[in-house]
Amino acid sequence: MKKLLVILLAFALTTSFAACGGNEEETSSVNDTTSTVSDVAPESEEDVVSAEASLPEAEGGISAEDMKAAAEKLMVDAILEMPADAIYNDTGINPESFAEGFWICEETGNSAETVAFYIAKSDAEGEEIRTLLSNKLTSLQNQYKDYNADNYQMTLDAVVGGSGVYAYMVISTKVADIKGAIEAVIA
Repeated sequence: MKKLLVILLAFALTTSFAACGGNEEETSSVNDTTSTVSDVAPESEEDVVSAEASLPEAEGGISAEDMKAAAEKLMVDAILEMPADAIYNDTGINPESFAEGFWICEETGNSAETVAFYIAKSDAEGEEIRTLLSNKLTSLQNQYKDYNADNYQMTLDAVVGGSGVYAYMVISTKVADIKGAIEAVIA
């Protein structure tokens, strides 16, 4: 039974990851993201307590989950949260390098709209995540350059930012609004 569940989950992850930044000719309506960036489950209750105790938070106690809710309200298109393992396979952002985070994108793969936000476990890991987000943005720009003018422009207008433990990437027609909301919290 476990093997069947693993195979089905792997299929769902592969299919759902194609929706974000994948080939625009492929669309997906997979909405089940069992293991997402924001809910990678600790092994025990002790792990939950220690993870929460060491969790860096923005001023005012804003968490990545709060940030995700705010970003979702500002995004234009339908939203799909990408699983941490799929993000790791595509970008190299290791789930072990951050305390909290999310990667949400347009659900069908027809738009490049994406918001990623991470609270890393250290400043060095925050810098590494910002580098990996920058690399992913460059990859998306190259992907859309000769393929989709609207998405290409959206990636050219996109931002990667943050400092210290905070890292984010915003690709959206509302990039200034979403970036402003993030910066207001982490500044």
